[in-house]
Amino acid sequence: MSDSFFKDIPEFLETRVNESLEARSKSLSQFKELGPADHVHTTKVGSRNPSKEVGTYHFVSGIDASSSASLAAYLNTLSYSLDKSQQWFTKSQTWSISHSVYCCYNAFSRLDVRVEAKVPGGVDTYAIDENGRKHKMDVRMWVETYMSSILRSLLYSDELYSRFTGHRKFNPIPNPDSELRFFEAFEELFPLGHMLGSSPEIRIPTNVNNHLVRGFFIYVRQNCRFSAALNSLEKLHINSPEVSVLLAQLYLYMDHEVHAVRVLHEALQKQRMSADLLVVQARFLVSKERYDLALTSAKRAVHASPSEFLPWICLAEVYLHLEDFDSALLALNSCPMYTYYERDVYPIPPPAKAHLPLPVGFPKEELEGENANGRTGSVDMVDPYLARLPSPSLRGTFARVYEVLTLICSKIGWDELLRIRSSVFVMEEEYRSLNNSGKPNPDEKEDPTTEEPSVKQRNDNESHLDKPEAIMTSSTQNLSVHNKRLCERWLDNLFMVLYEDLRVFTIWRAEYTHFRSQGLVYRKSPMEWEILGEVAFRLHHRVEAVEAFCACLENMFSFKAWKTMLIICAEDNNIELVLTAIAKLTLSNYRWYQEYSPFLLEHIKNRIMQDGALKMKSILASTRLDPYILNLIHKLYFEWAIVFQIPGHEL
Repeated sequence: MSDSFFKDIPEFLETRVNESLEARSKSLSQFKELGPADHVHTTKVGSRNPSKEVGTYHFVSGIDASSSASLAAYLNTLSYSLDKSQQWFTKSQTWSISHSVYCCYNAFSRLDVRVEAKVPGGVDTYAIDENGRKHKMDVRMWVETYMSSILRSLLYSDELYSRFTGHRKFNPIPNPDSELRFFEAFEELFPLGHMLGSSPEIRIPTNVNNHLVRGFFIYVRQNCRFSAALNSLEKLHINSPEVSVLLAQLYLYMDHEVHAVRVLHEALQKQRMSADLLVVQARFLVSKERYDLALTSAKRAVHASPSEFLPWICLAEVYLHLEDFDSALLALNSCPMYTYYERDVYPIPPPAKAHLPLPVGFPKEELEGENANGRTGSVDMVDPYLARLPSPSLRGTFARVYEVLTLICSKIGWDELLRIRSSVFVMEEEYRSLNNSGKPNPDEKEDPTTEEPSVKQRNDNESHLDKPEAIMTSSTQNLSVHNKRLCERWLDNLFMVLYEDLRVFTIWRAEYTHFRSQGLVYRKSPMEWEILGEVAFRLHHRVEAVEAFCACLENMFSFKAWKTMLIICAEDNNIELVLTAIAKLTLSNYRWYQEYSPFLLEHIKNRIMQDGALKMKSILASTRLDPYILNLIHKLYFEWAIVFQIPGHEL
């Protein structure tokens, strides 16, 4: 039945017809935020035996979901992709689509919108709820469905988990006309944005902190659509004063700092205890290296919203800049930590067969053997200790705190970090001796914002893992035990996670130096080099990270390695390596049916604005890249820059 597959579209063959649709329907009640990728199901019949049906499916993002007509149009294109030249099972059998379904989740109404096309017959459109009941679609529901689809593309396209096979990704806003529809839908749905959820660092979504606003700013920055965004926000500001914080952020993105400061000042006169405004103000002051003033704003933000994560992490970062590492650790210890919820997916029975064709004309030697995870290596070639490092699994607030902890360590070193840790937190031996002596609980402690009234310790912190064995230190206690705090278990665990990363890095560098001194070659498998590069990058050792990633890429294609190399080379303003990394990542994405990447578009936009498109084309032409790759870059990026008139596209 392989001749039933599309010739250039990924597909999975069902063991039982419609089993993937049934699995999606059963999981609707489990979706918590924006929902899963769009699901496309086709039922095909053979020419020799019309009663014999097969079911196939694939996933897609970025298709215009503003009407039943646009989704039906996508279903109609599938019939042109049936590969009638492949006849793997029989030499005379041909297949046609008798029934197709496009599923798109409406995250506002919590309904799964379905467009069914039957041949012969017509198109049927409806939405189903978690109980399987059908609902009629109206104009407002189509606006919600359209925006839900776009937000999934903007927010999730670049996440590694979404690089699963069989997922086609298109640009959800390919031209100015669709952009106008996007801004109109944003204005209409803005009051409902809090219903969608928010980033993992937000406890309670609000009108200005939610996925709708996140997606809005990602698009605005990606396409430099500042004037249109300003127009939308100013209209919303008339009836929603809290939009002031979004206006201030937009002005800062536009480098209109005077306007941003004016908006912040006027808004804070009316909303003196707005943590959102105060955090934006503190970060702006940090960017101007006015850490003393930033500290005041960060402390006020903490007292305005003591149960939110962002004010506390902002305070910790300000203390970091002030090199007040004791207070930085205390602020981190006070951060409220939230449970991280994985993206909305649903289990589907294993397919009977997978069809993952190469794009037409694809230079497969460029990515020989690569899988959808972006690697060509084998897990068996990795030291089990490296493969089990805990830091890559950190998510949400835990990952953010760990990043600050690594910054502190990079500035003062591990030994000094342990000394400070023991000076501000009660060590395990002290805690045991304190309990044995029957003395008061040392958790009665001062707030790190000592100039303000103390904040009551929160009881709703959500913590991970059993408490690890305490790290032994020999440092002298600078404070009495009664003035110390108990270290939260999750922070105690992050110290151990940091220790594991540092241990790997230290052993690697010591071995490498020894081998060099003996004139020997230091050997690791490509995947081990990739892991070592990630460790070095997490610990802010950029030179060593580049060294490891280059060693990895000499023998293996690695999406992770190229992506991190792009970040490092962009910071170093190395345009040749930036363009090479973009080319490699683009080719990998395209192999796995991804034509849209907000991450890559952002980097391309930055280079076009800084260097001009003509210089970039000249550098690319001088490389040894396959002409297929050069044409792909021109199609996906330079034509996009012309359509949206990105500054520098004509230079």
